[in-house]
Amino acid sequence: VSTLDMTLLRKPSVTHGRTDTGAFDPSEEWIGLPVDTFSYLGNREFPKYKVTFFAGAKGRFETEDPVQQEQEVSYGQDAIPPSIVPDEGYEHAGWNRSYKNITGESSITALYAIRKLSVDFDLDGKGVHTAGSLQQTVNYGRDASSPVVKPKNEFSVYGWDKRFNGIVDDMEVKALYQAWTSPGVFFSEYVEGSGNNKALEIYNGTGLPIDLGSDYKVVIYFDGGSTPKPIPLTGTLQPGSVHVLVHFGAGDALRAKADQITTYNMFNGNDIVMLYKGGTLLDCIGKPDERLDLDLPNQDVVGWRGGGVQTGNRTLVRKAWVGEGVTAIPSNNDDPDFNFDPSLQWISYKQDDFTHLGFHDTSSIHTVKFIQGSGGSLAGQLNQTVYTGRSAVLPVARASEGHTFLGWEGNYSNVLKDETVKALWKTNRYTISFDSAGGSDLPSISQDYGTEIKRPADPVREGYTFLGWDQEVPESMPAGDLKLTAQWKINKHRLTFYTACGTA
Repeated sequence: VSTLDMTLLRKPSVTHGRTDTGAFDPSEEWIGLPVDTFSYLGNREFPKYKVTFFAGAKGRFETEDPVQQEQEVSYGQDAIPPSIVPDEGYEHAGWNRSYKNITGESSITALYAIRKLSVDFDLDGKGVHTAGSLQQTVNYGRDASSPVVKPKNEFSVYGWDKRFNGIVDDMEVKALYQAWTSPGVFFSEYVEGSGNNKALEIYNGTGLPIDLGSDYKVVIYFDGGSTPKPIPLTGTLQPGSVHVLVHFGAGDALRAKADQITTYNMFNGNDIVMLYKGGTLLDCIGKPDERLDLDLPNQDVVGWRGGGVQTGNRTLVRKAWVGEGVTAIPSNNDDPDFNFDPSLQWISYKQDDFTHLGFHDTSSIHTVKFIQGSGGSLAGQLNQTVYTGRSAVLPVARASEGHTFLGWEGNYSNVLKDETVKALWKTNRYTISFDSAGGSDLPSISQDYGTEIKRPADPVREGYTFLGWDQEVPESMPAGDLKLTAQWKINKHRLTFYTACGTA
């Protein structure tokens, strides 16, 4: 704005003349118009400007109204923005420039931001969060990340109640658990390698040798199908040892690890793999009846995935805290929302990594044995499997008659190794006191409950005969103090009078 070769029109916001004699900037109070513009002389009208609104690339106008989309606005006034309907997954985030206090021709375009969604993971009070986040903010259409969960004693976490891939709304995801009390027989390693490099490792945590030939078998369901393909197992599996099943077409390095080589077809990353004893399910990898597609365009079998772990093209090793197979996984037909997440129980290694085959780390699992002892009884689980750093669940101690429970001998909290814990009891001491009721004093008897009592000598009282006590003196110390009171009979005498030399 210049006072030279322009027509100046006082802004509508100016309500009085300028009295400040300091530096003069005409743009503060004046509108600059082209030279020789006379149309505003003699009136208080102001220039009008065209304001054009554009919906942008990620939304549309709620109504296609040309009047709203292209407006004529007087100088210094506000335009009225049209309502915007964002595309799926986006929210309207404002405009690229202000539509208020218009001072010239304006083109205004809607701005958008991808929707931010909340995913909250609920551990249901049965697990401990050790890594990752339980409250996550995820862009629309993206995946949430599995937090790392270590279950509390007596529980094993095996999945989530919802899928959290391609999030389209706020959601809460709950961890799912199955109860367990002692180690079992389960898959400890899973090798889904290149070509025919396929292997399964089975661990015996029962503490007893098992005959694998007594109807133990691996069962595979290919591509989410319903037809089982069983592979019978052979040999004897000692407690704390593993049995490695390898496909006959595997490479020499993998075959050298085998305890059993099978000619049966084995699995890919999208096949369900189960372990059975007869008709009893012992373990499961994958979700029954769920068919997984290839990861296009790579044509890669990703399989089930979560937390950076996938069943396709990987070696998976069972976490050291796992002591039992997963038996509670629902089929896809029964619960399509159930999310089988391998990261909950498995550690991922690169494809064709065989370095962990042949042994299994159970250093995170310990046994706590409670010994009842003499003096009471224990109610509850007396042989417990406890994760490293966790505490055993104390049995309920009930003292027998005449005894008191004192506490425990041995460690049952922050368990770092196998422990034996003994219940401590005390035999109570009670007192029998004697009230001789006027007779000779007798000392009290104080002894442990159940010990033999030596009957005291009877008290004596001049002129009386001792009849006994108001209660029997027990043969052994009862479970409580006792007071006995003497019972007396007054003695009676015949008095005979004799006369001397007279009569009576």
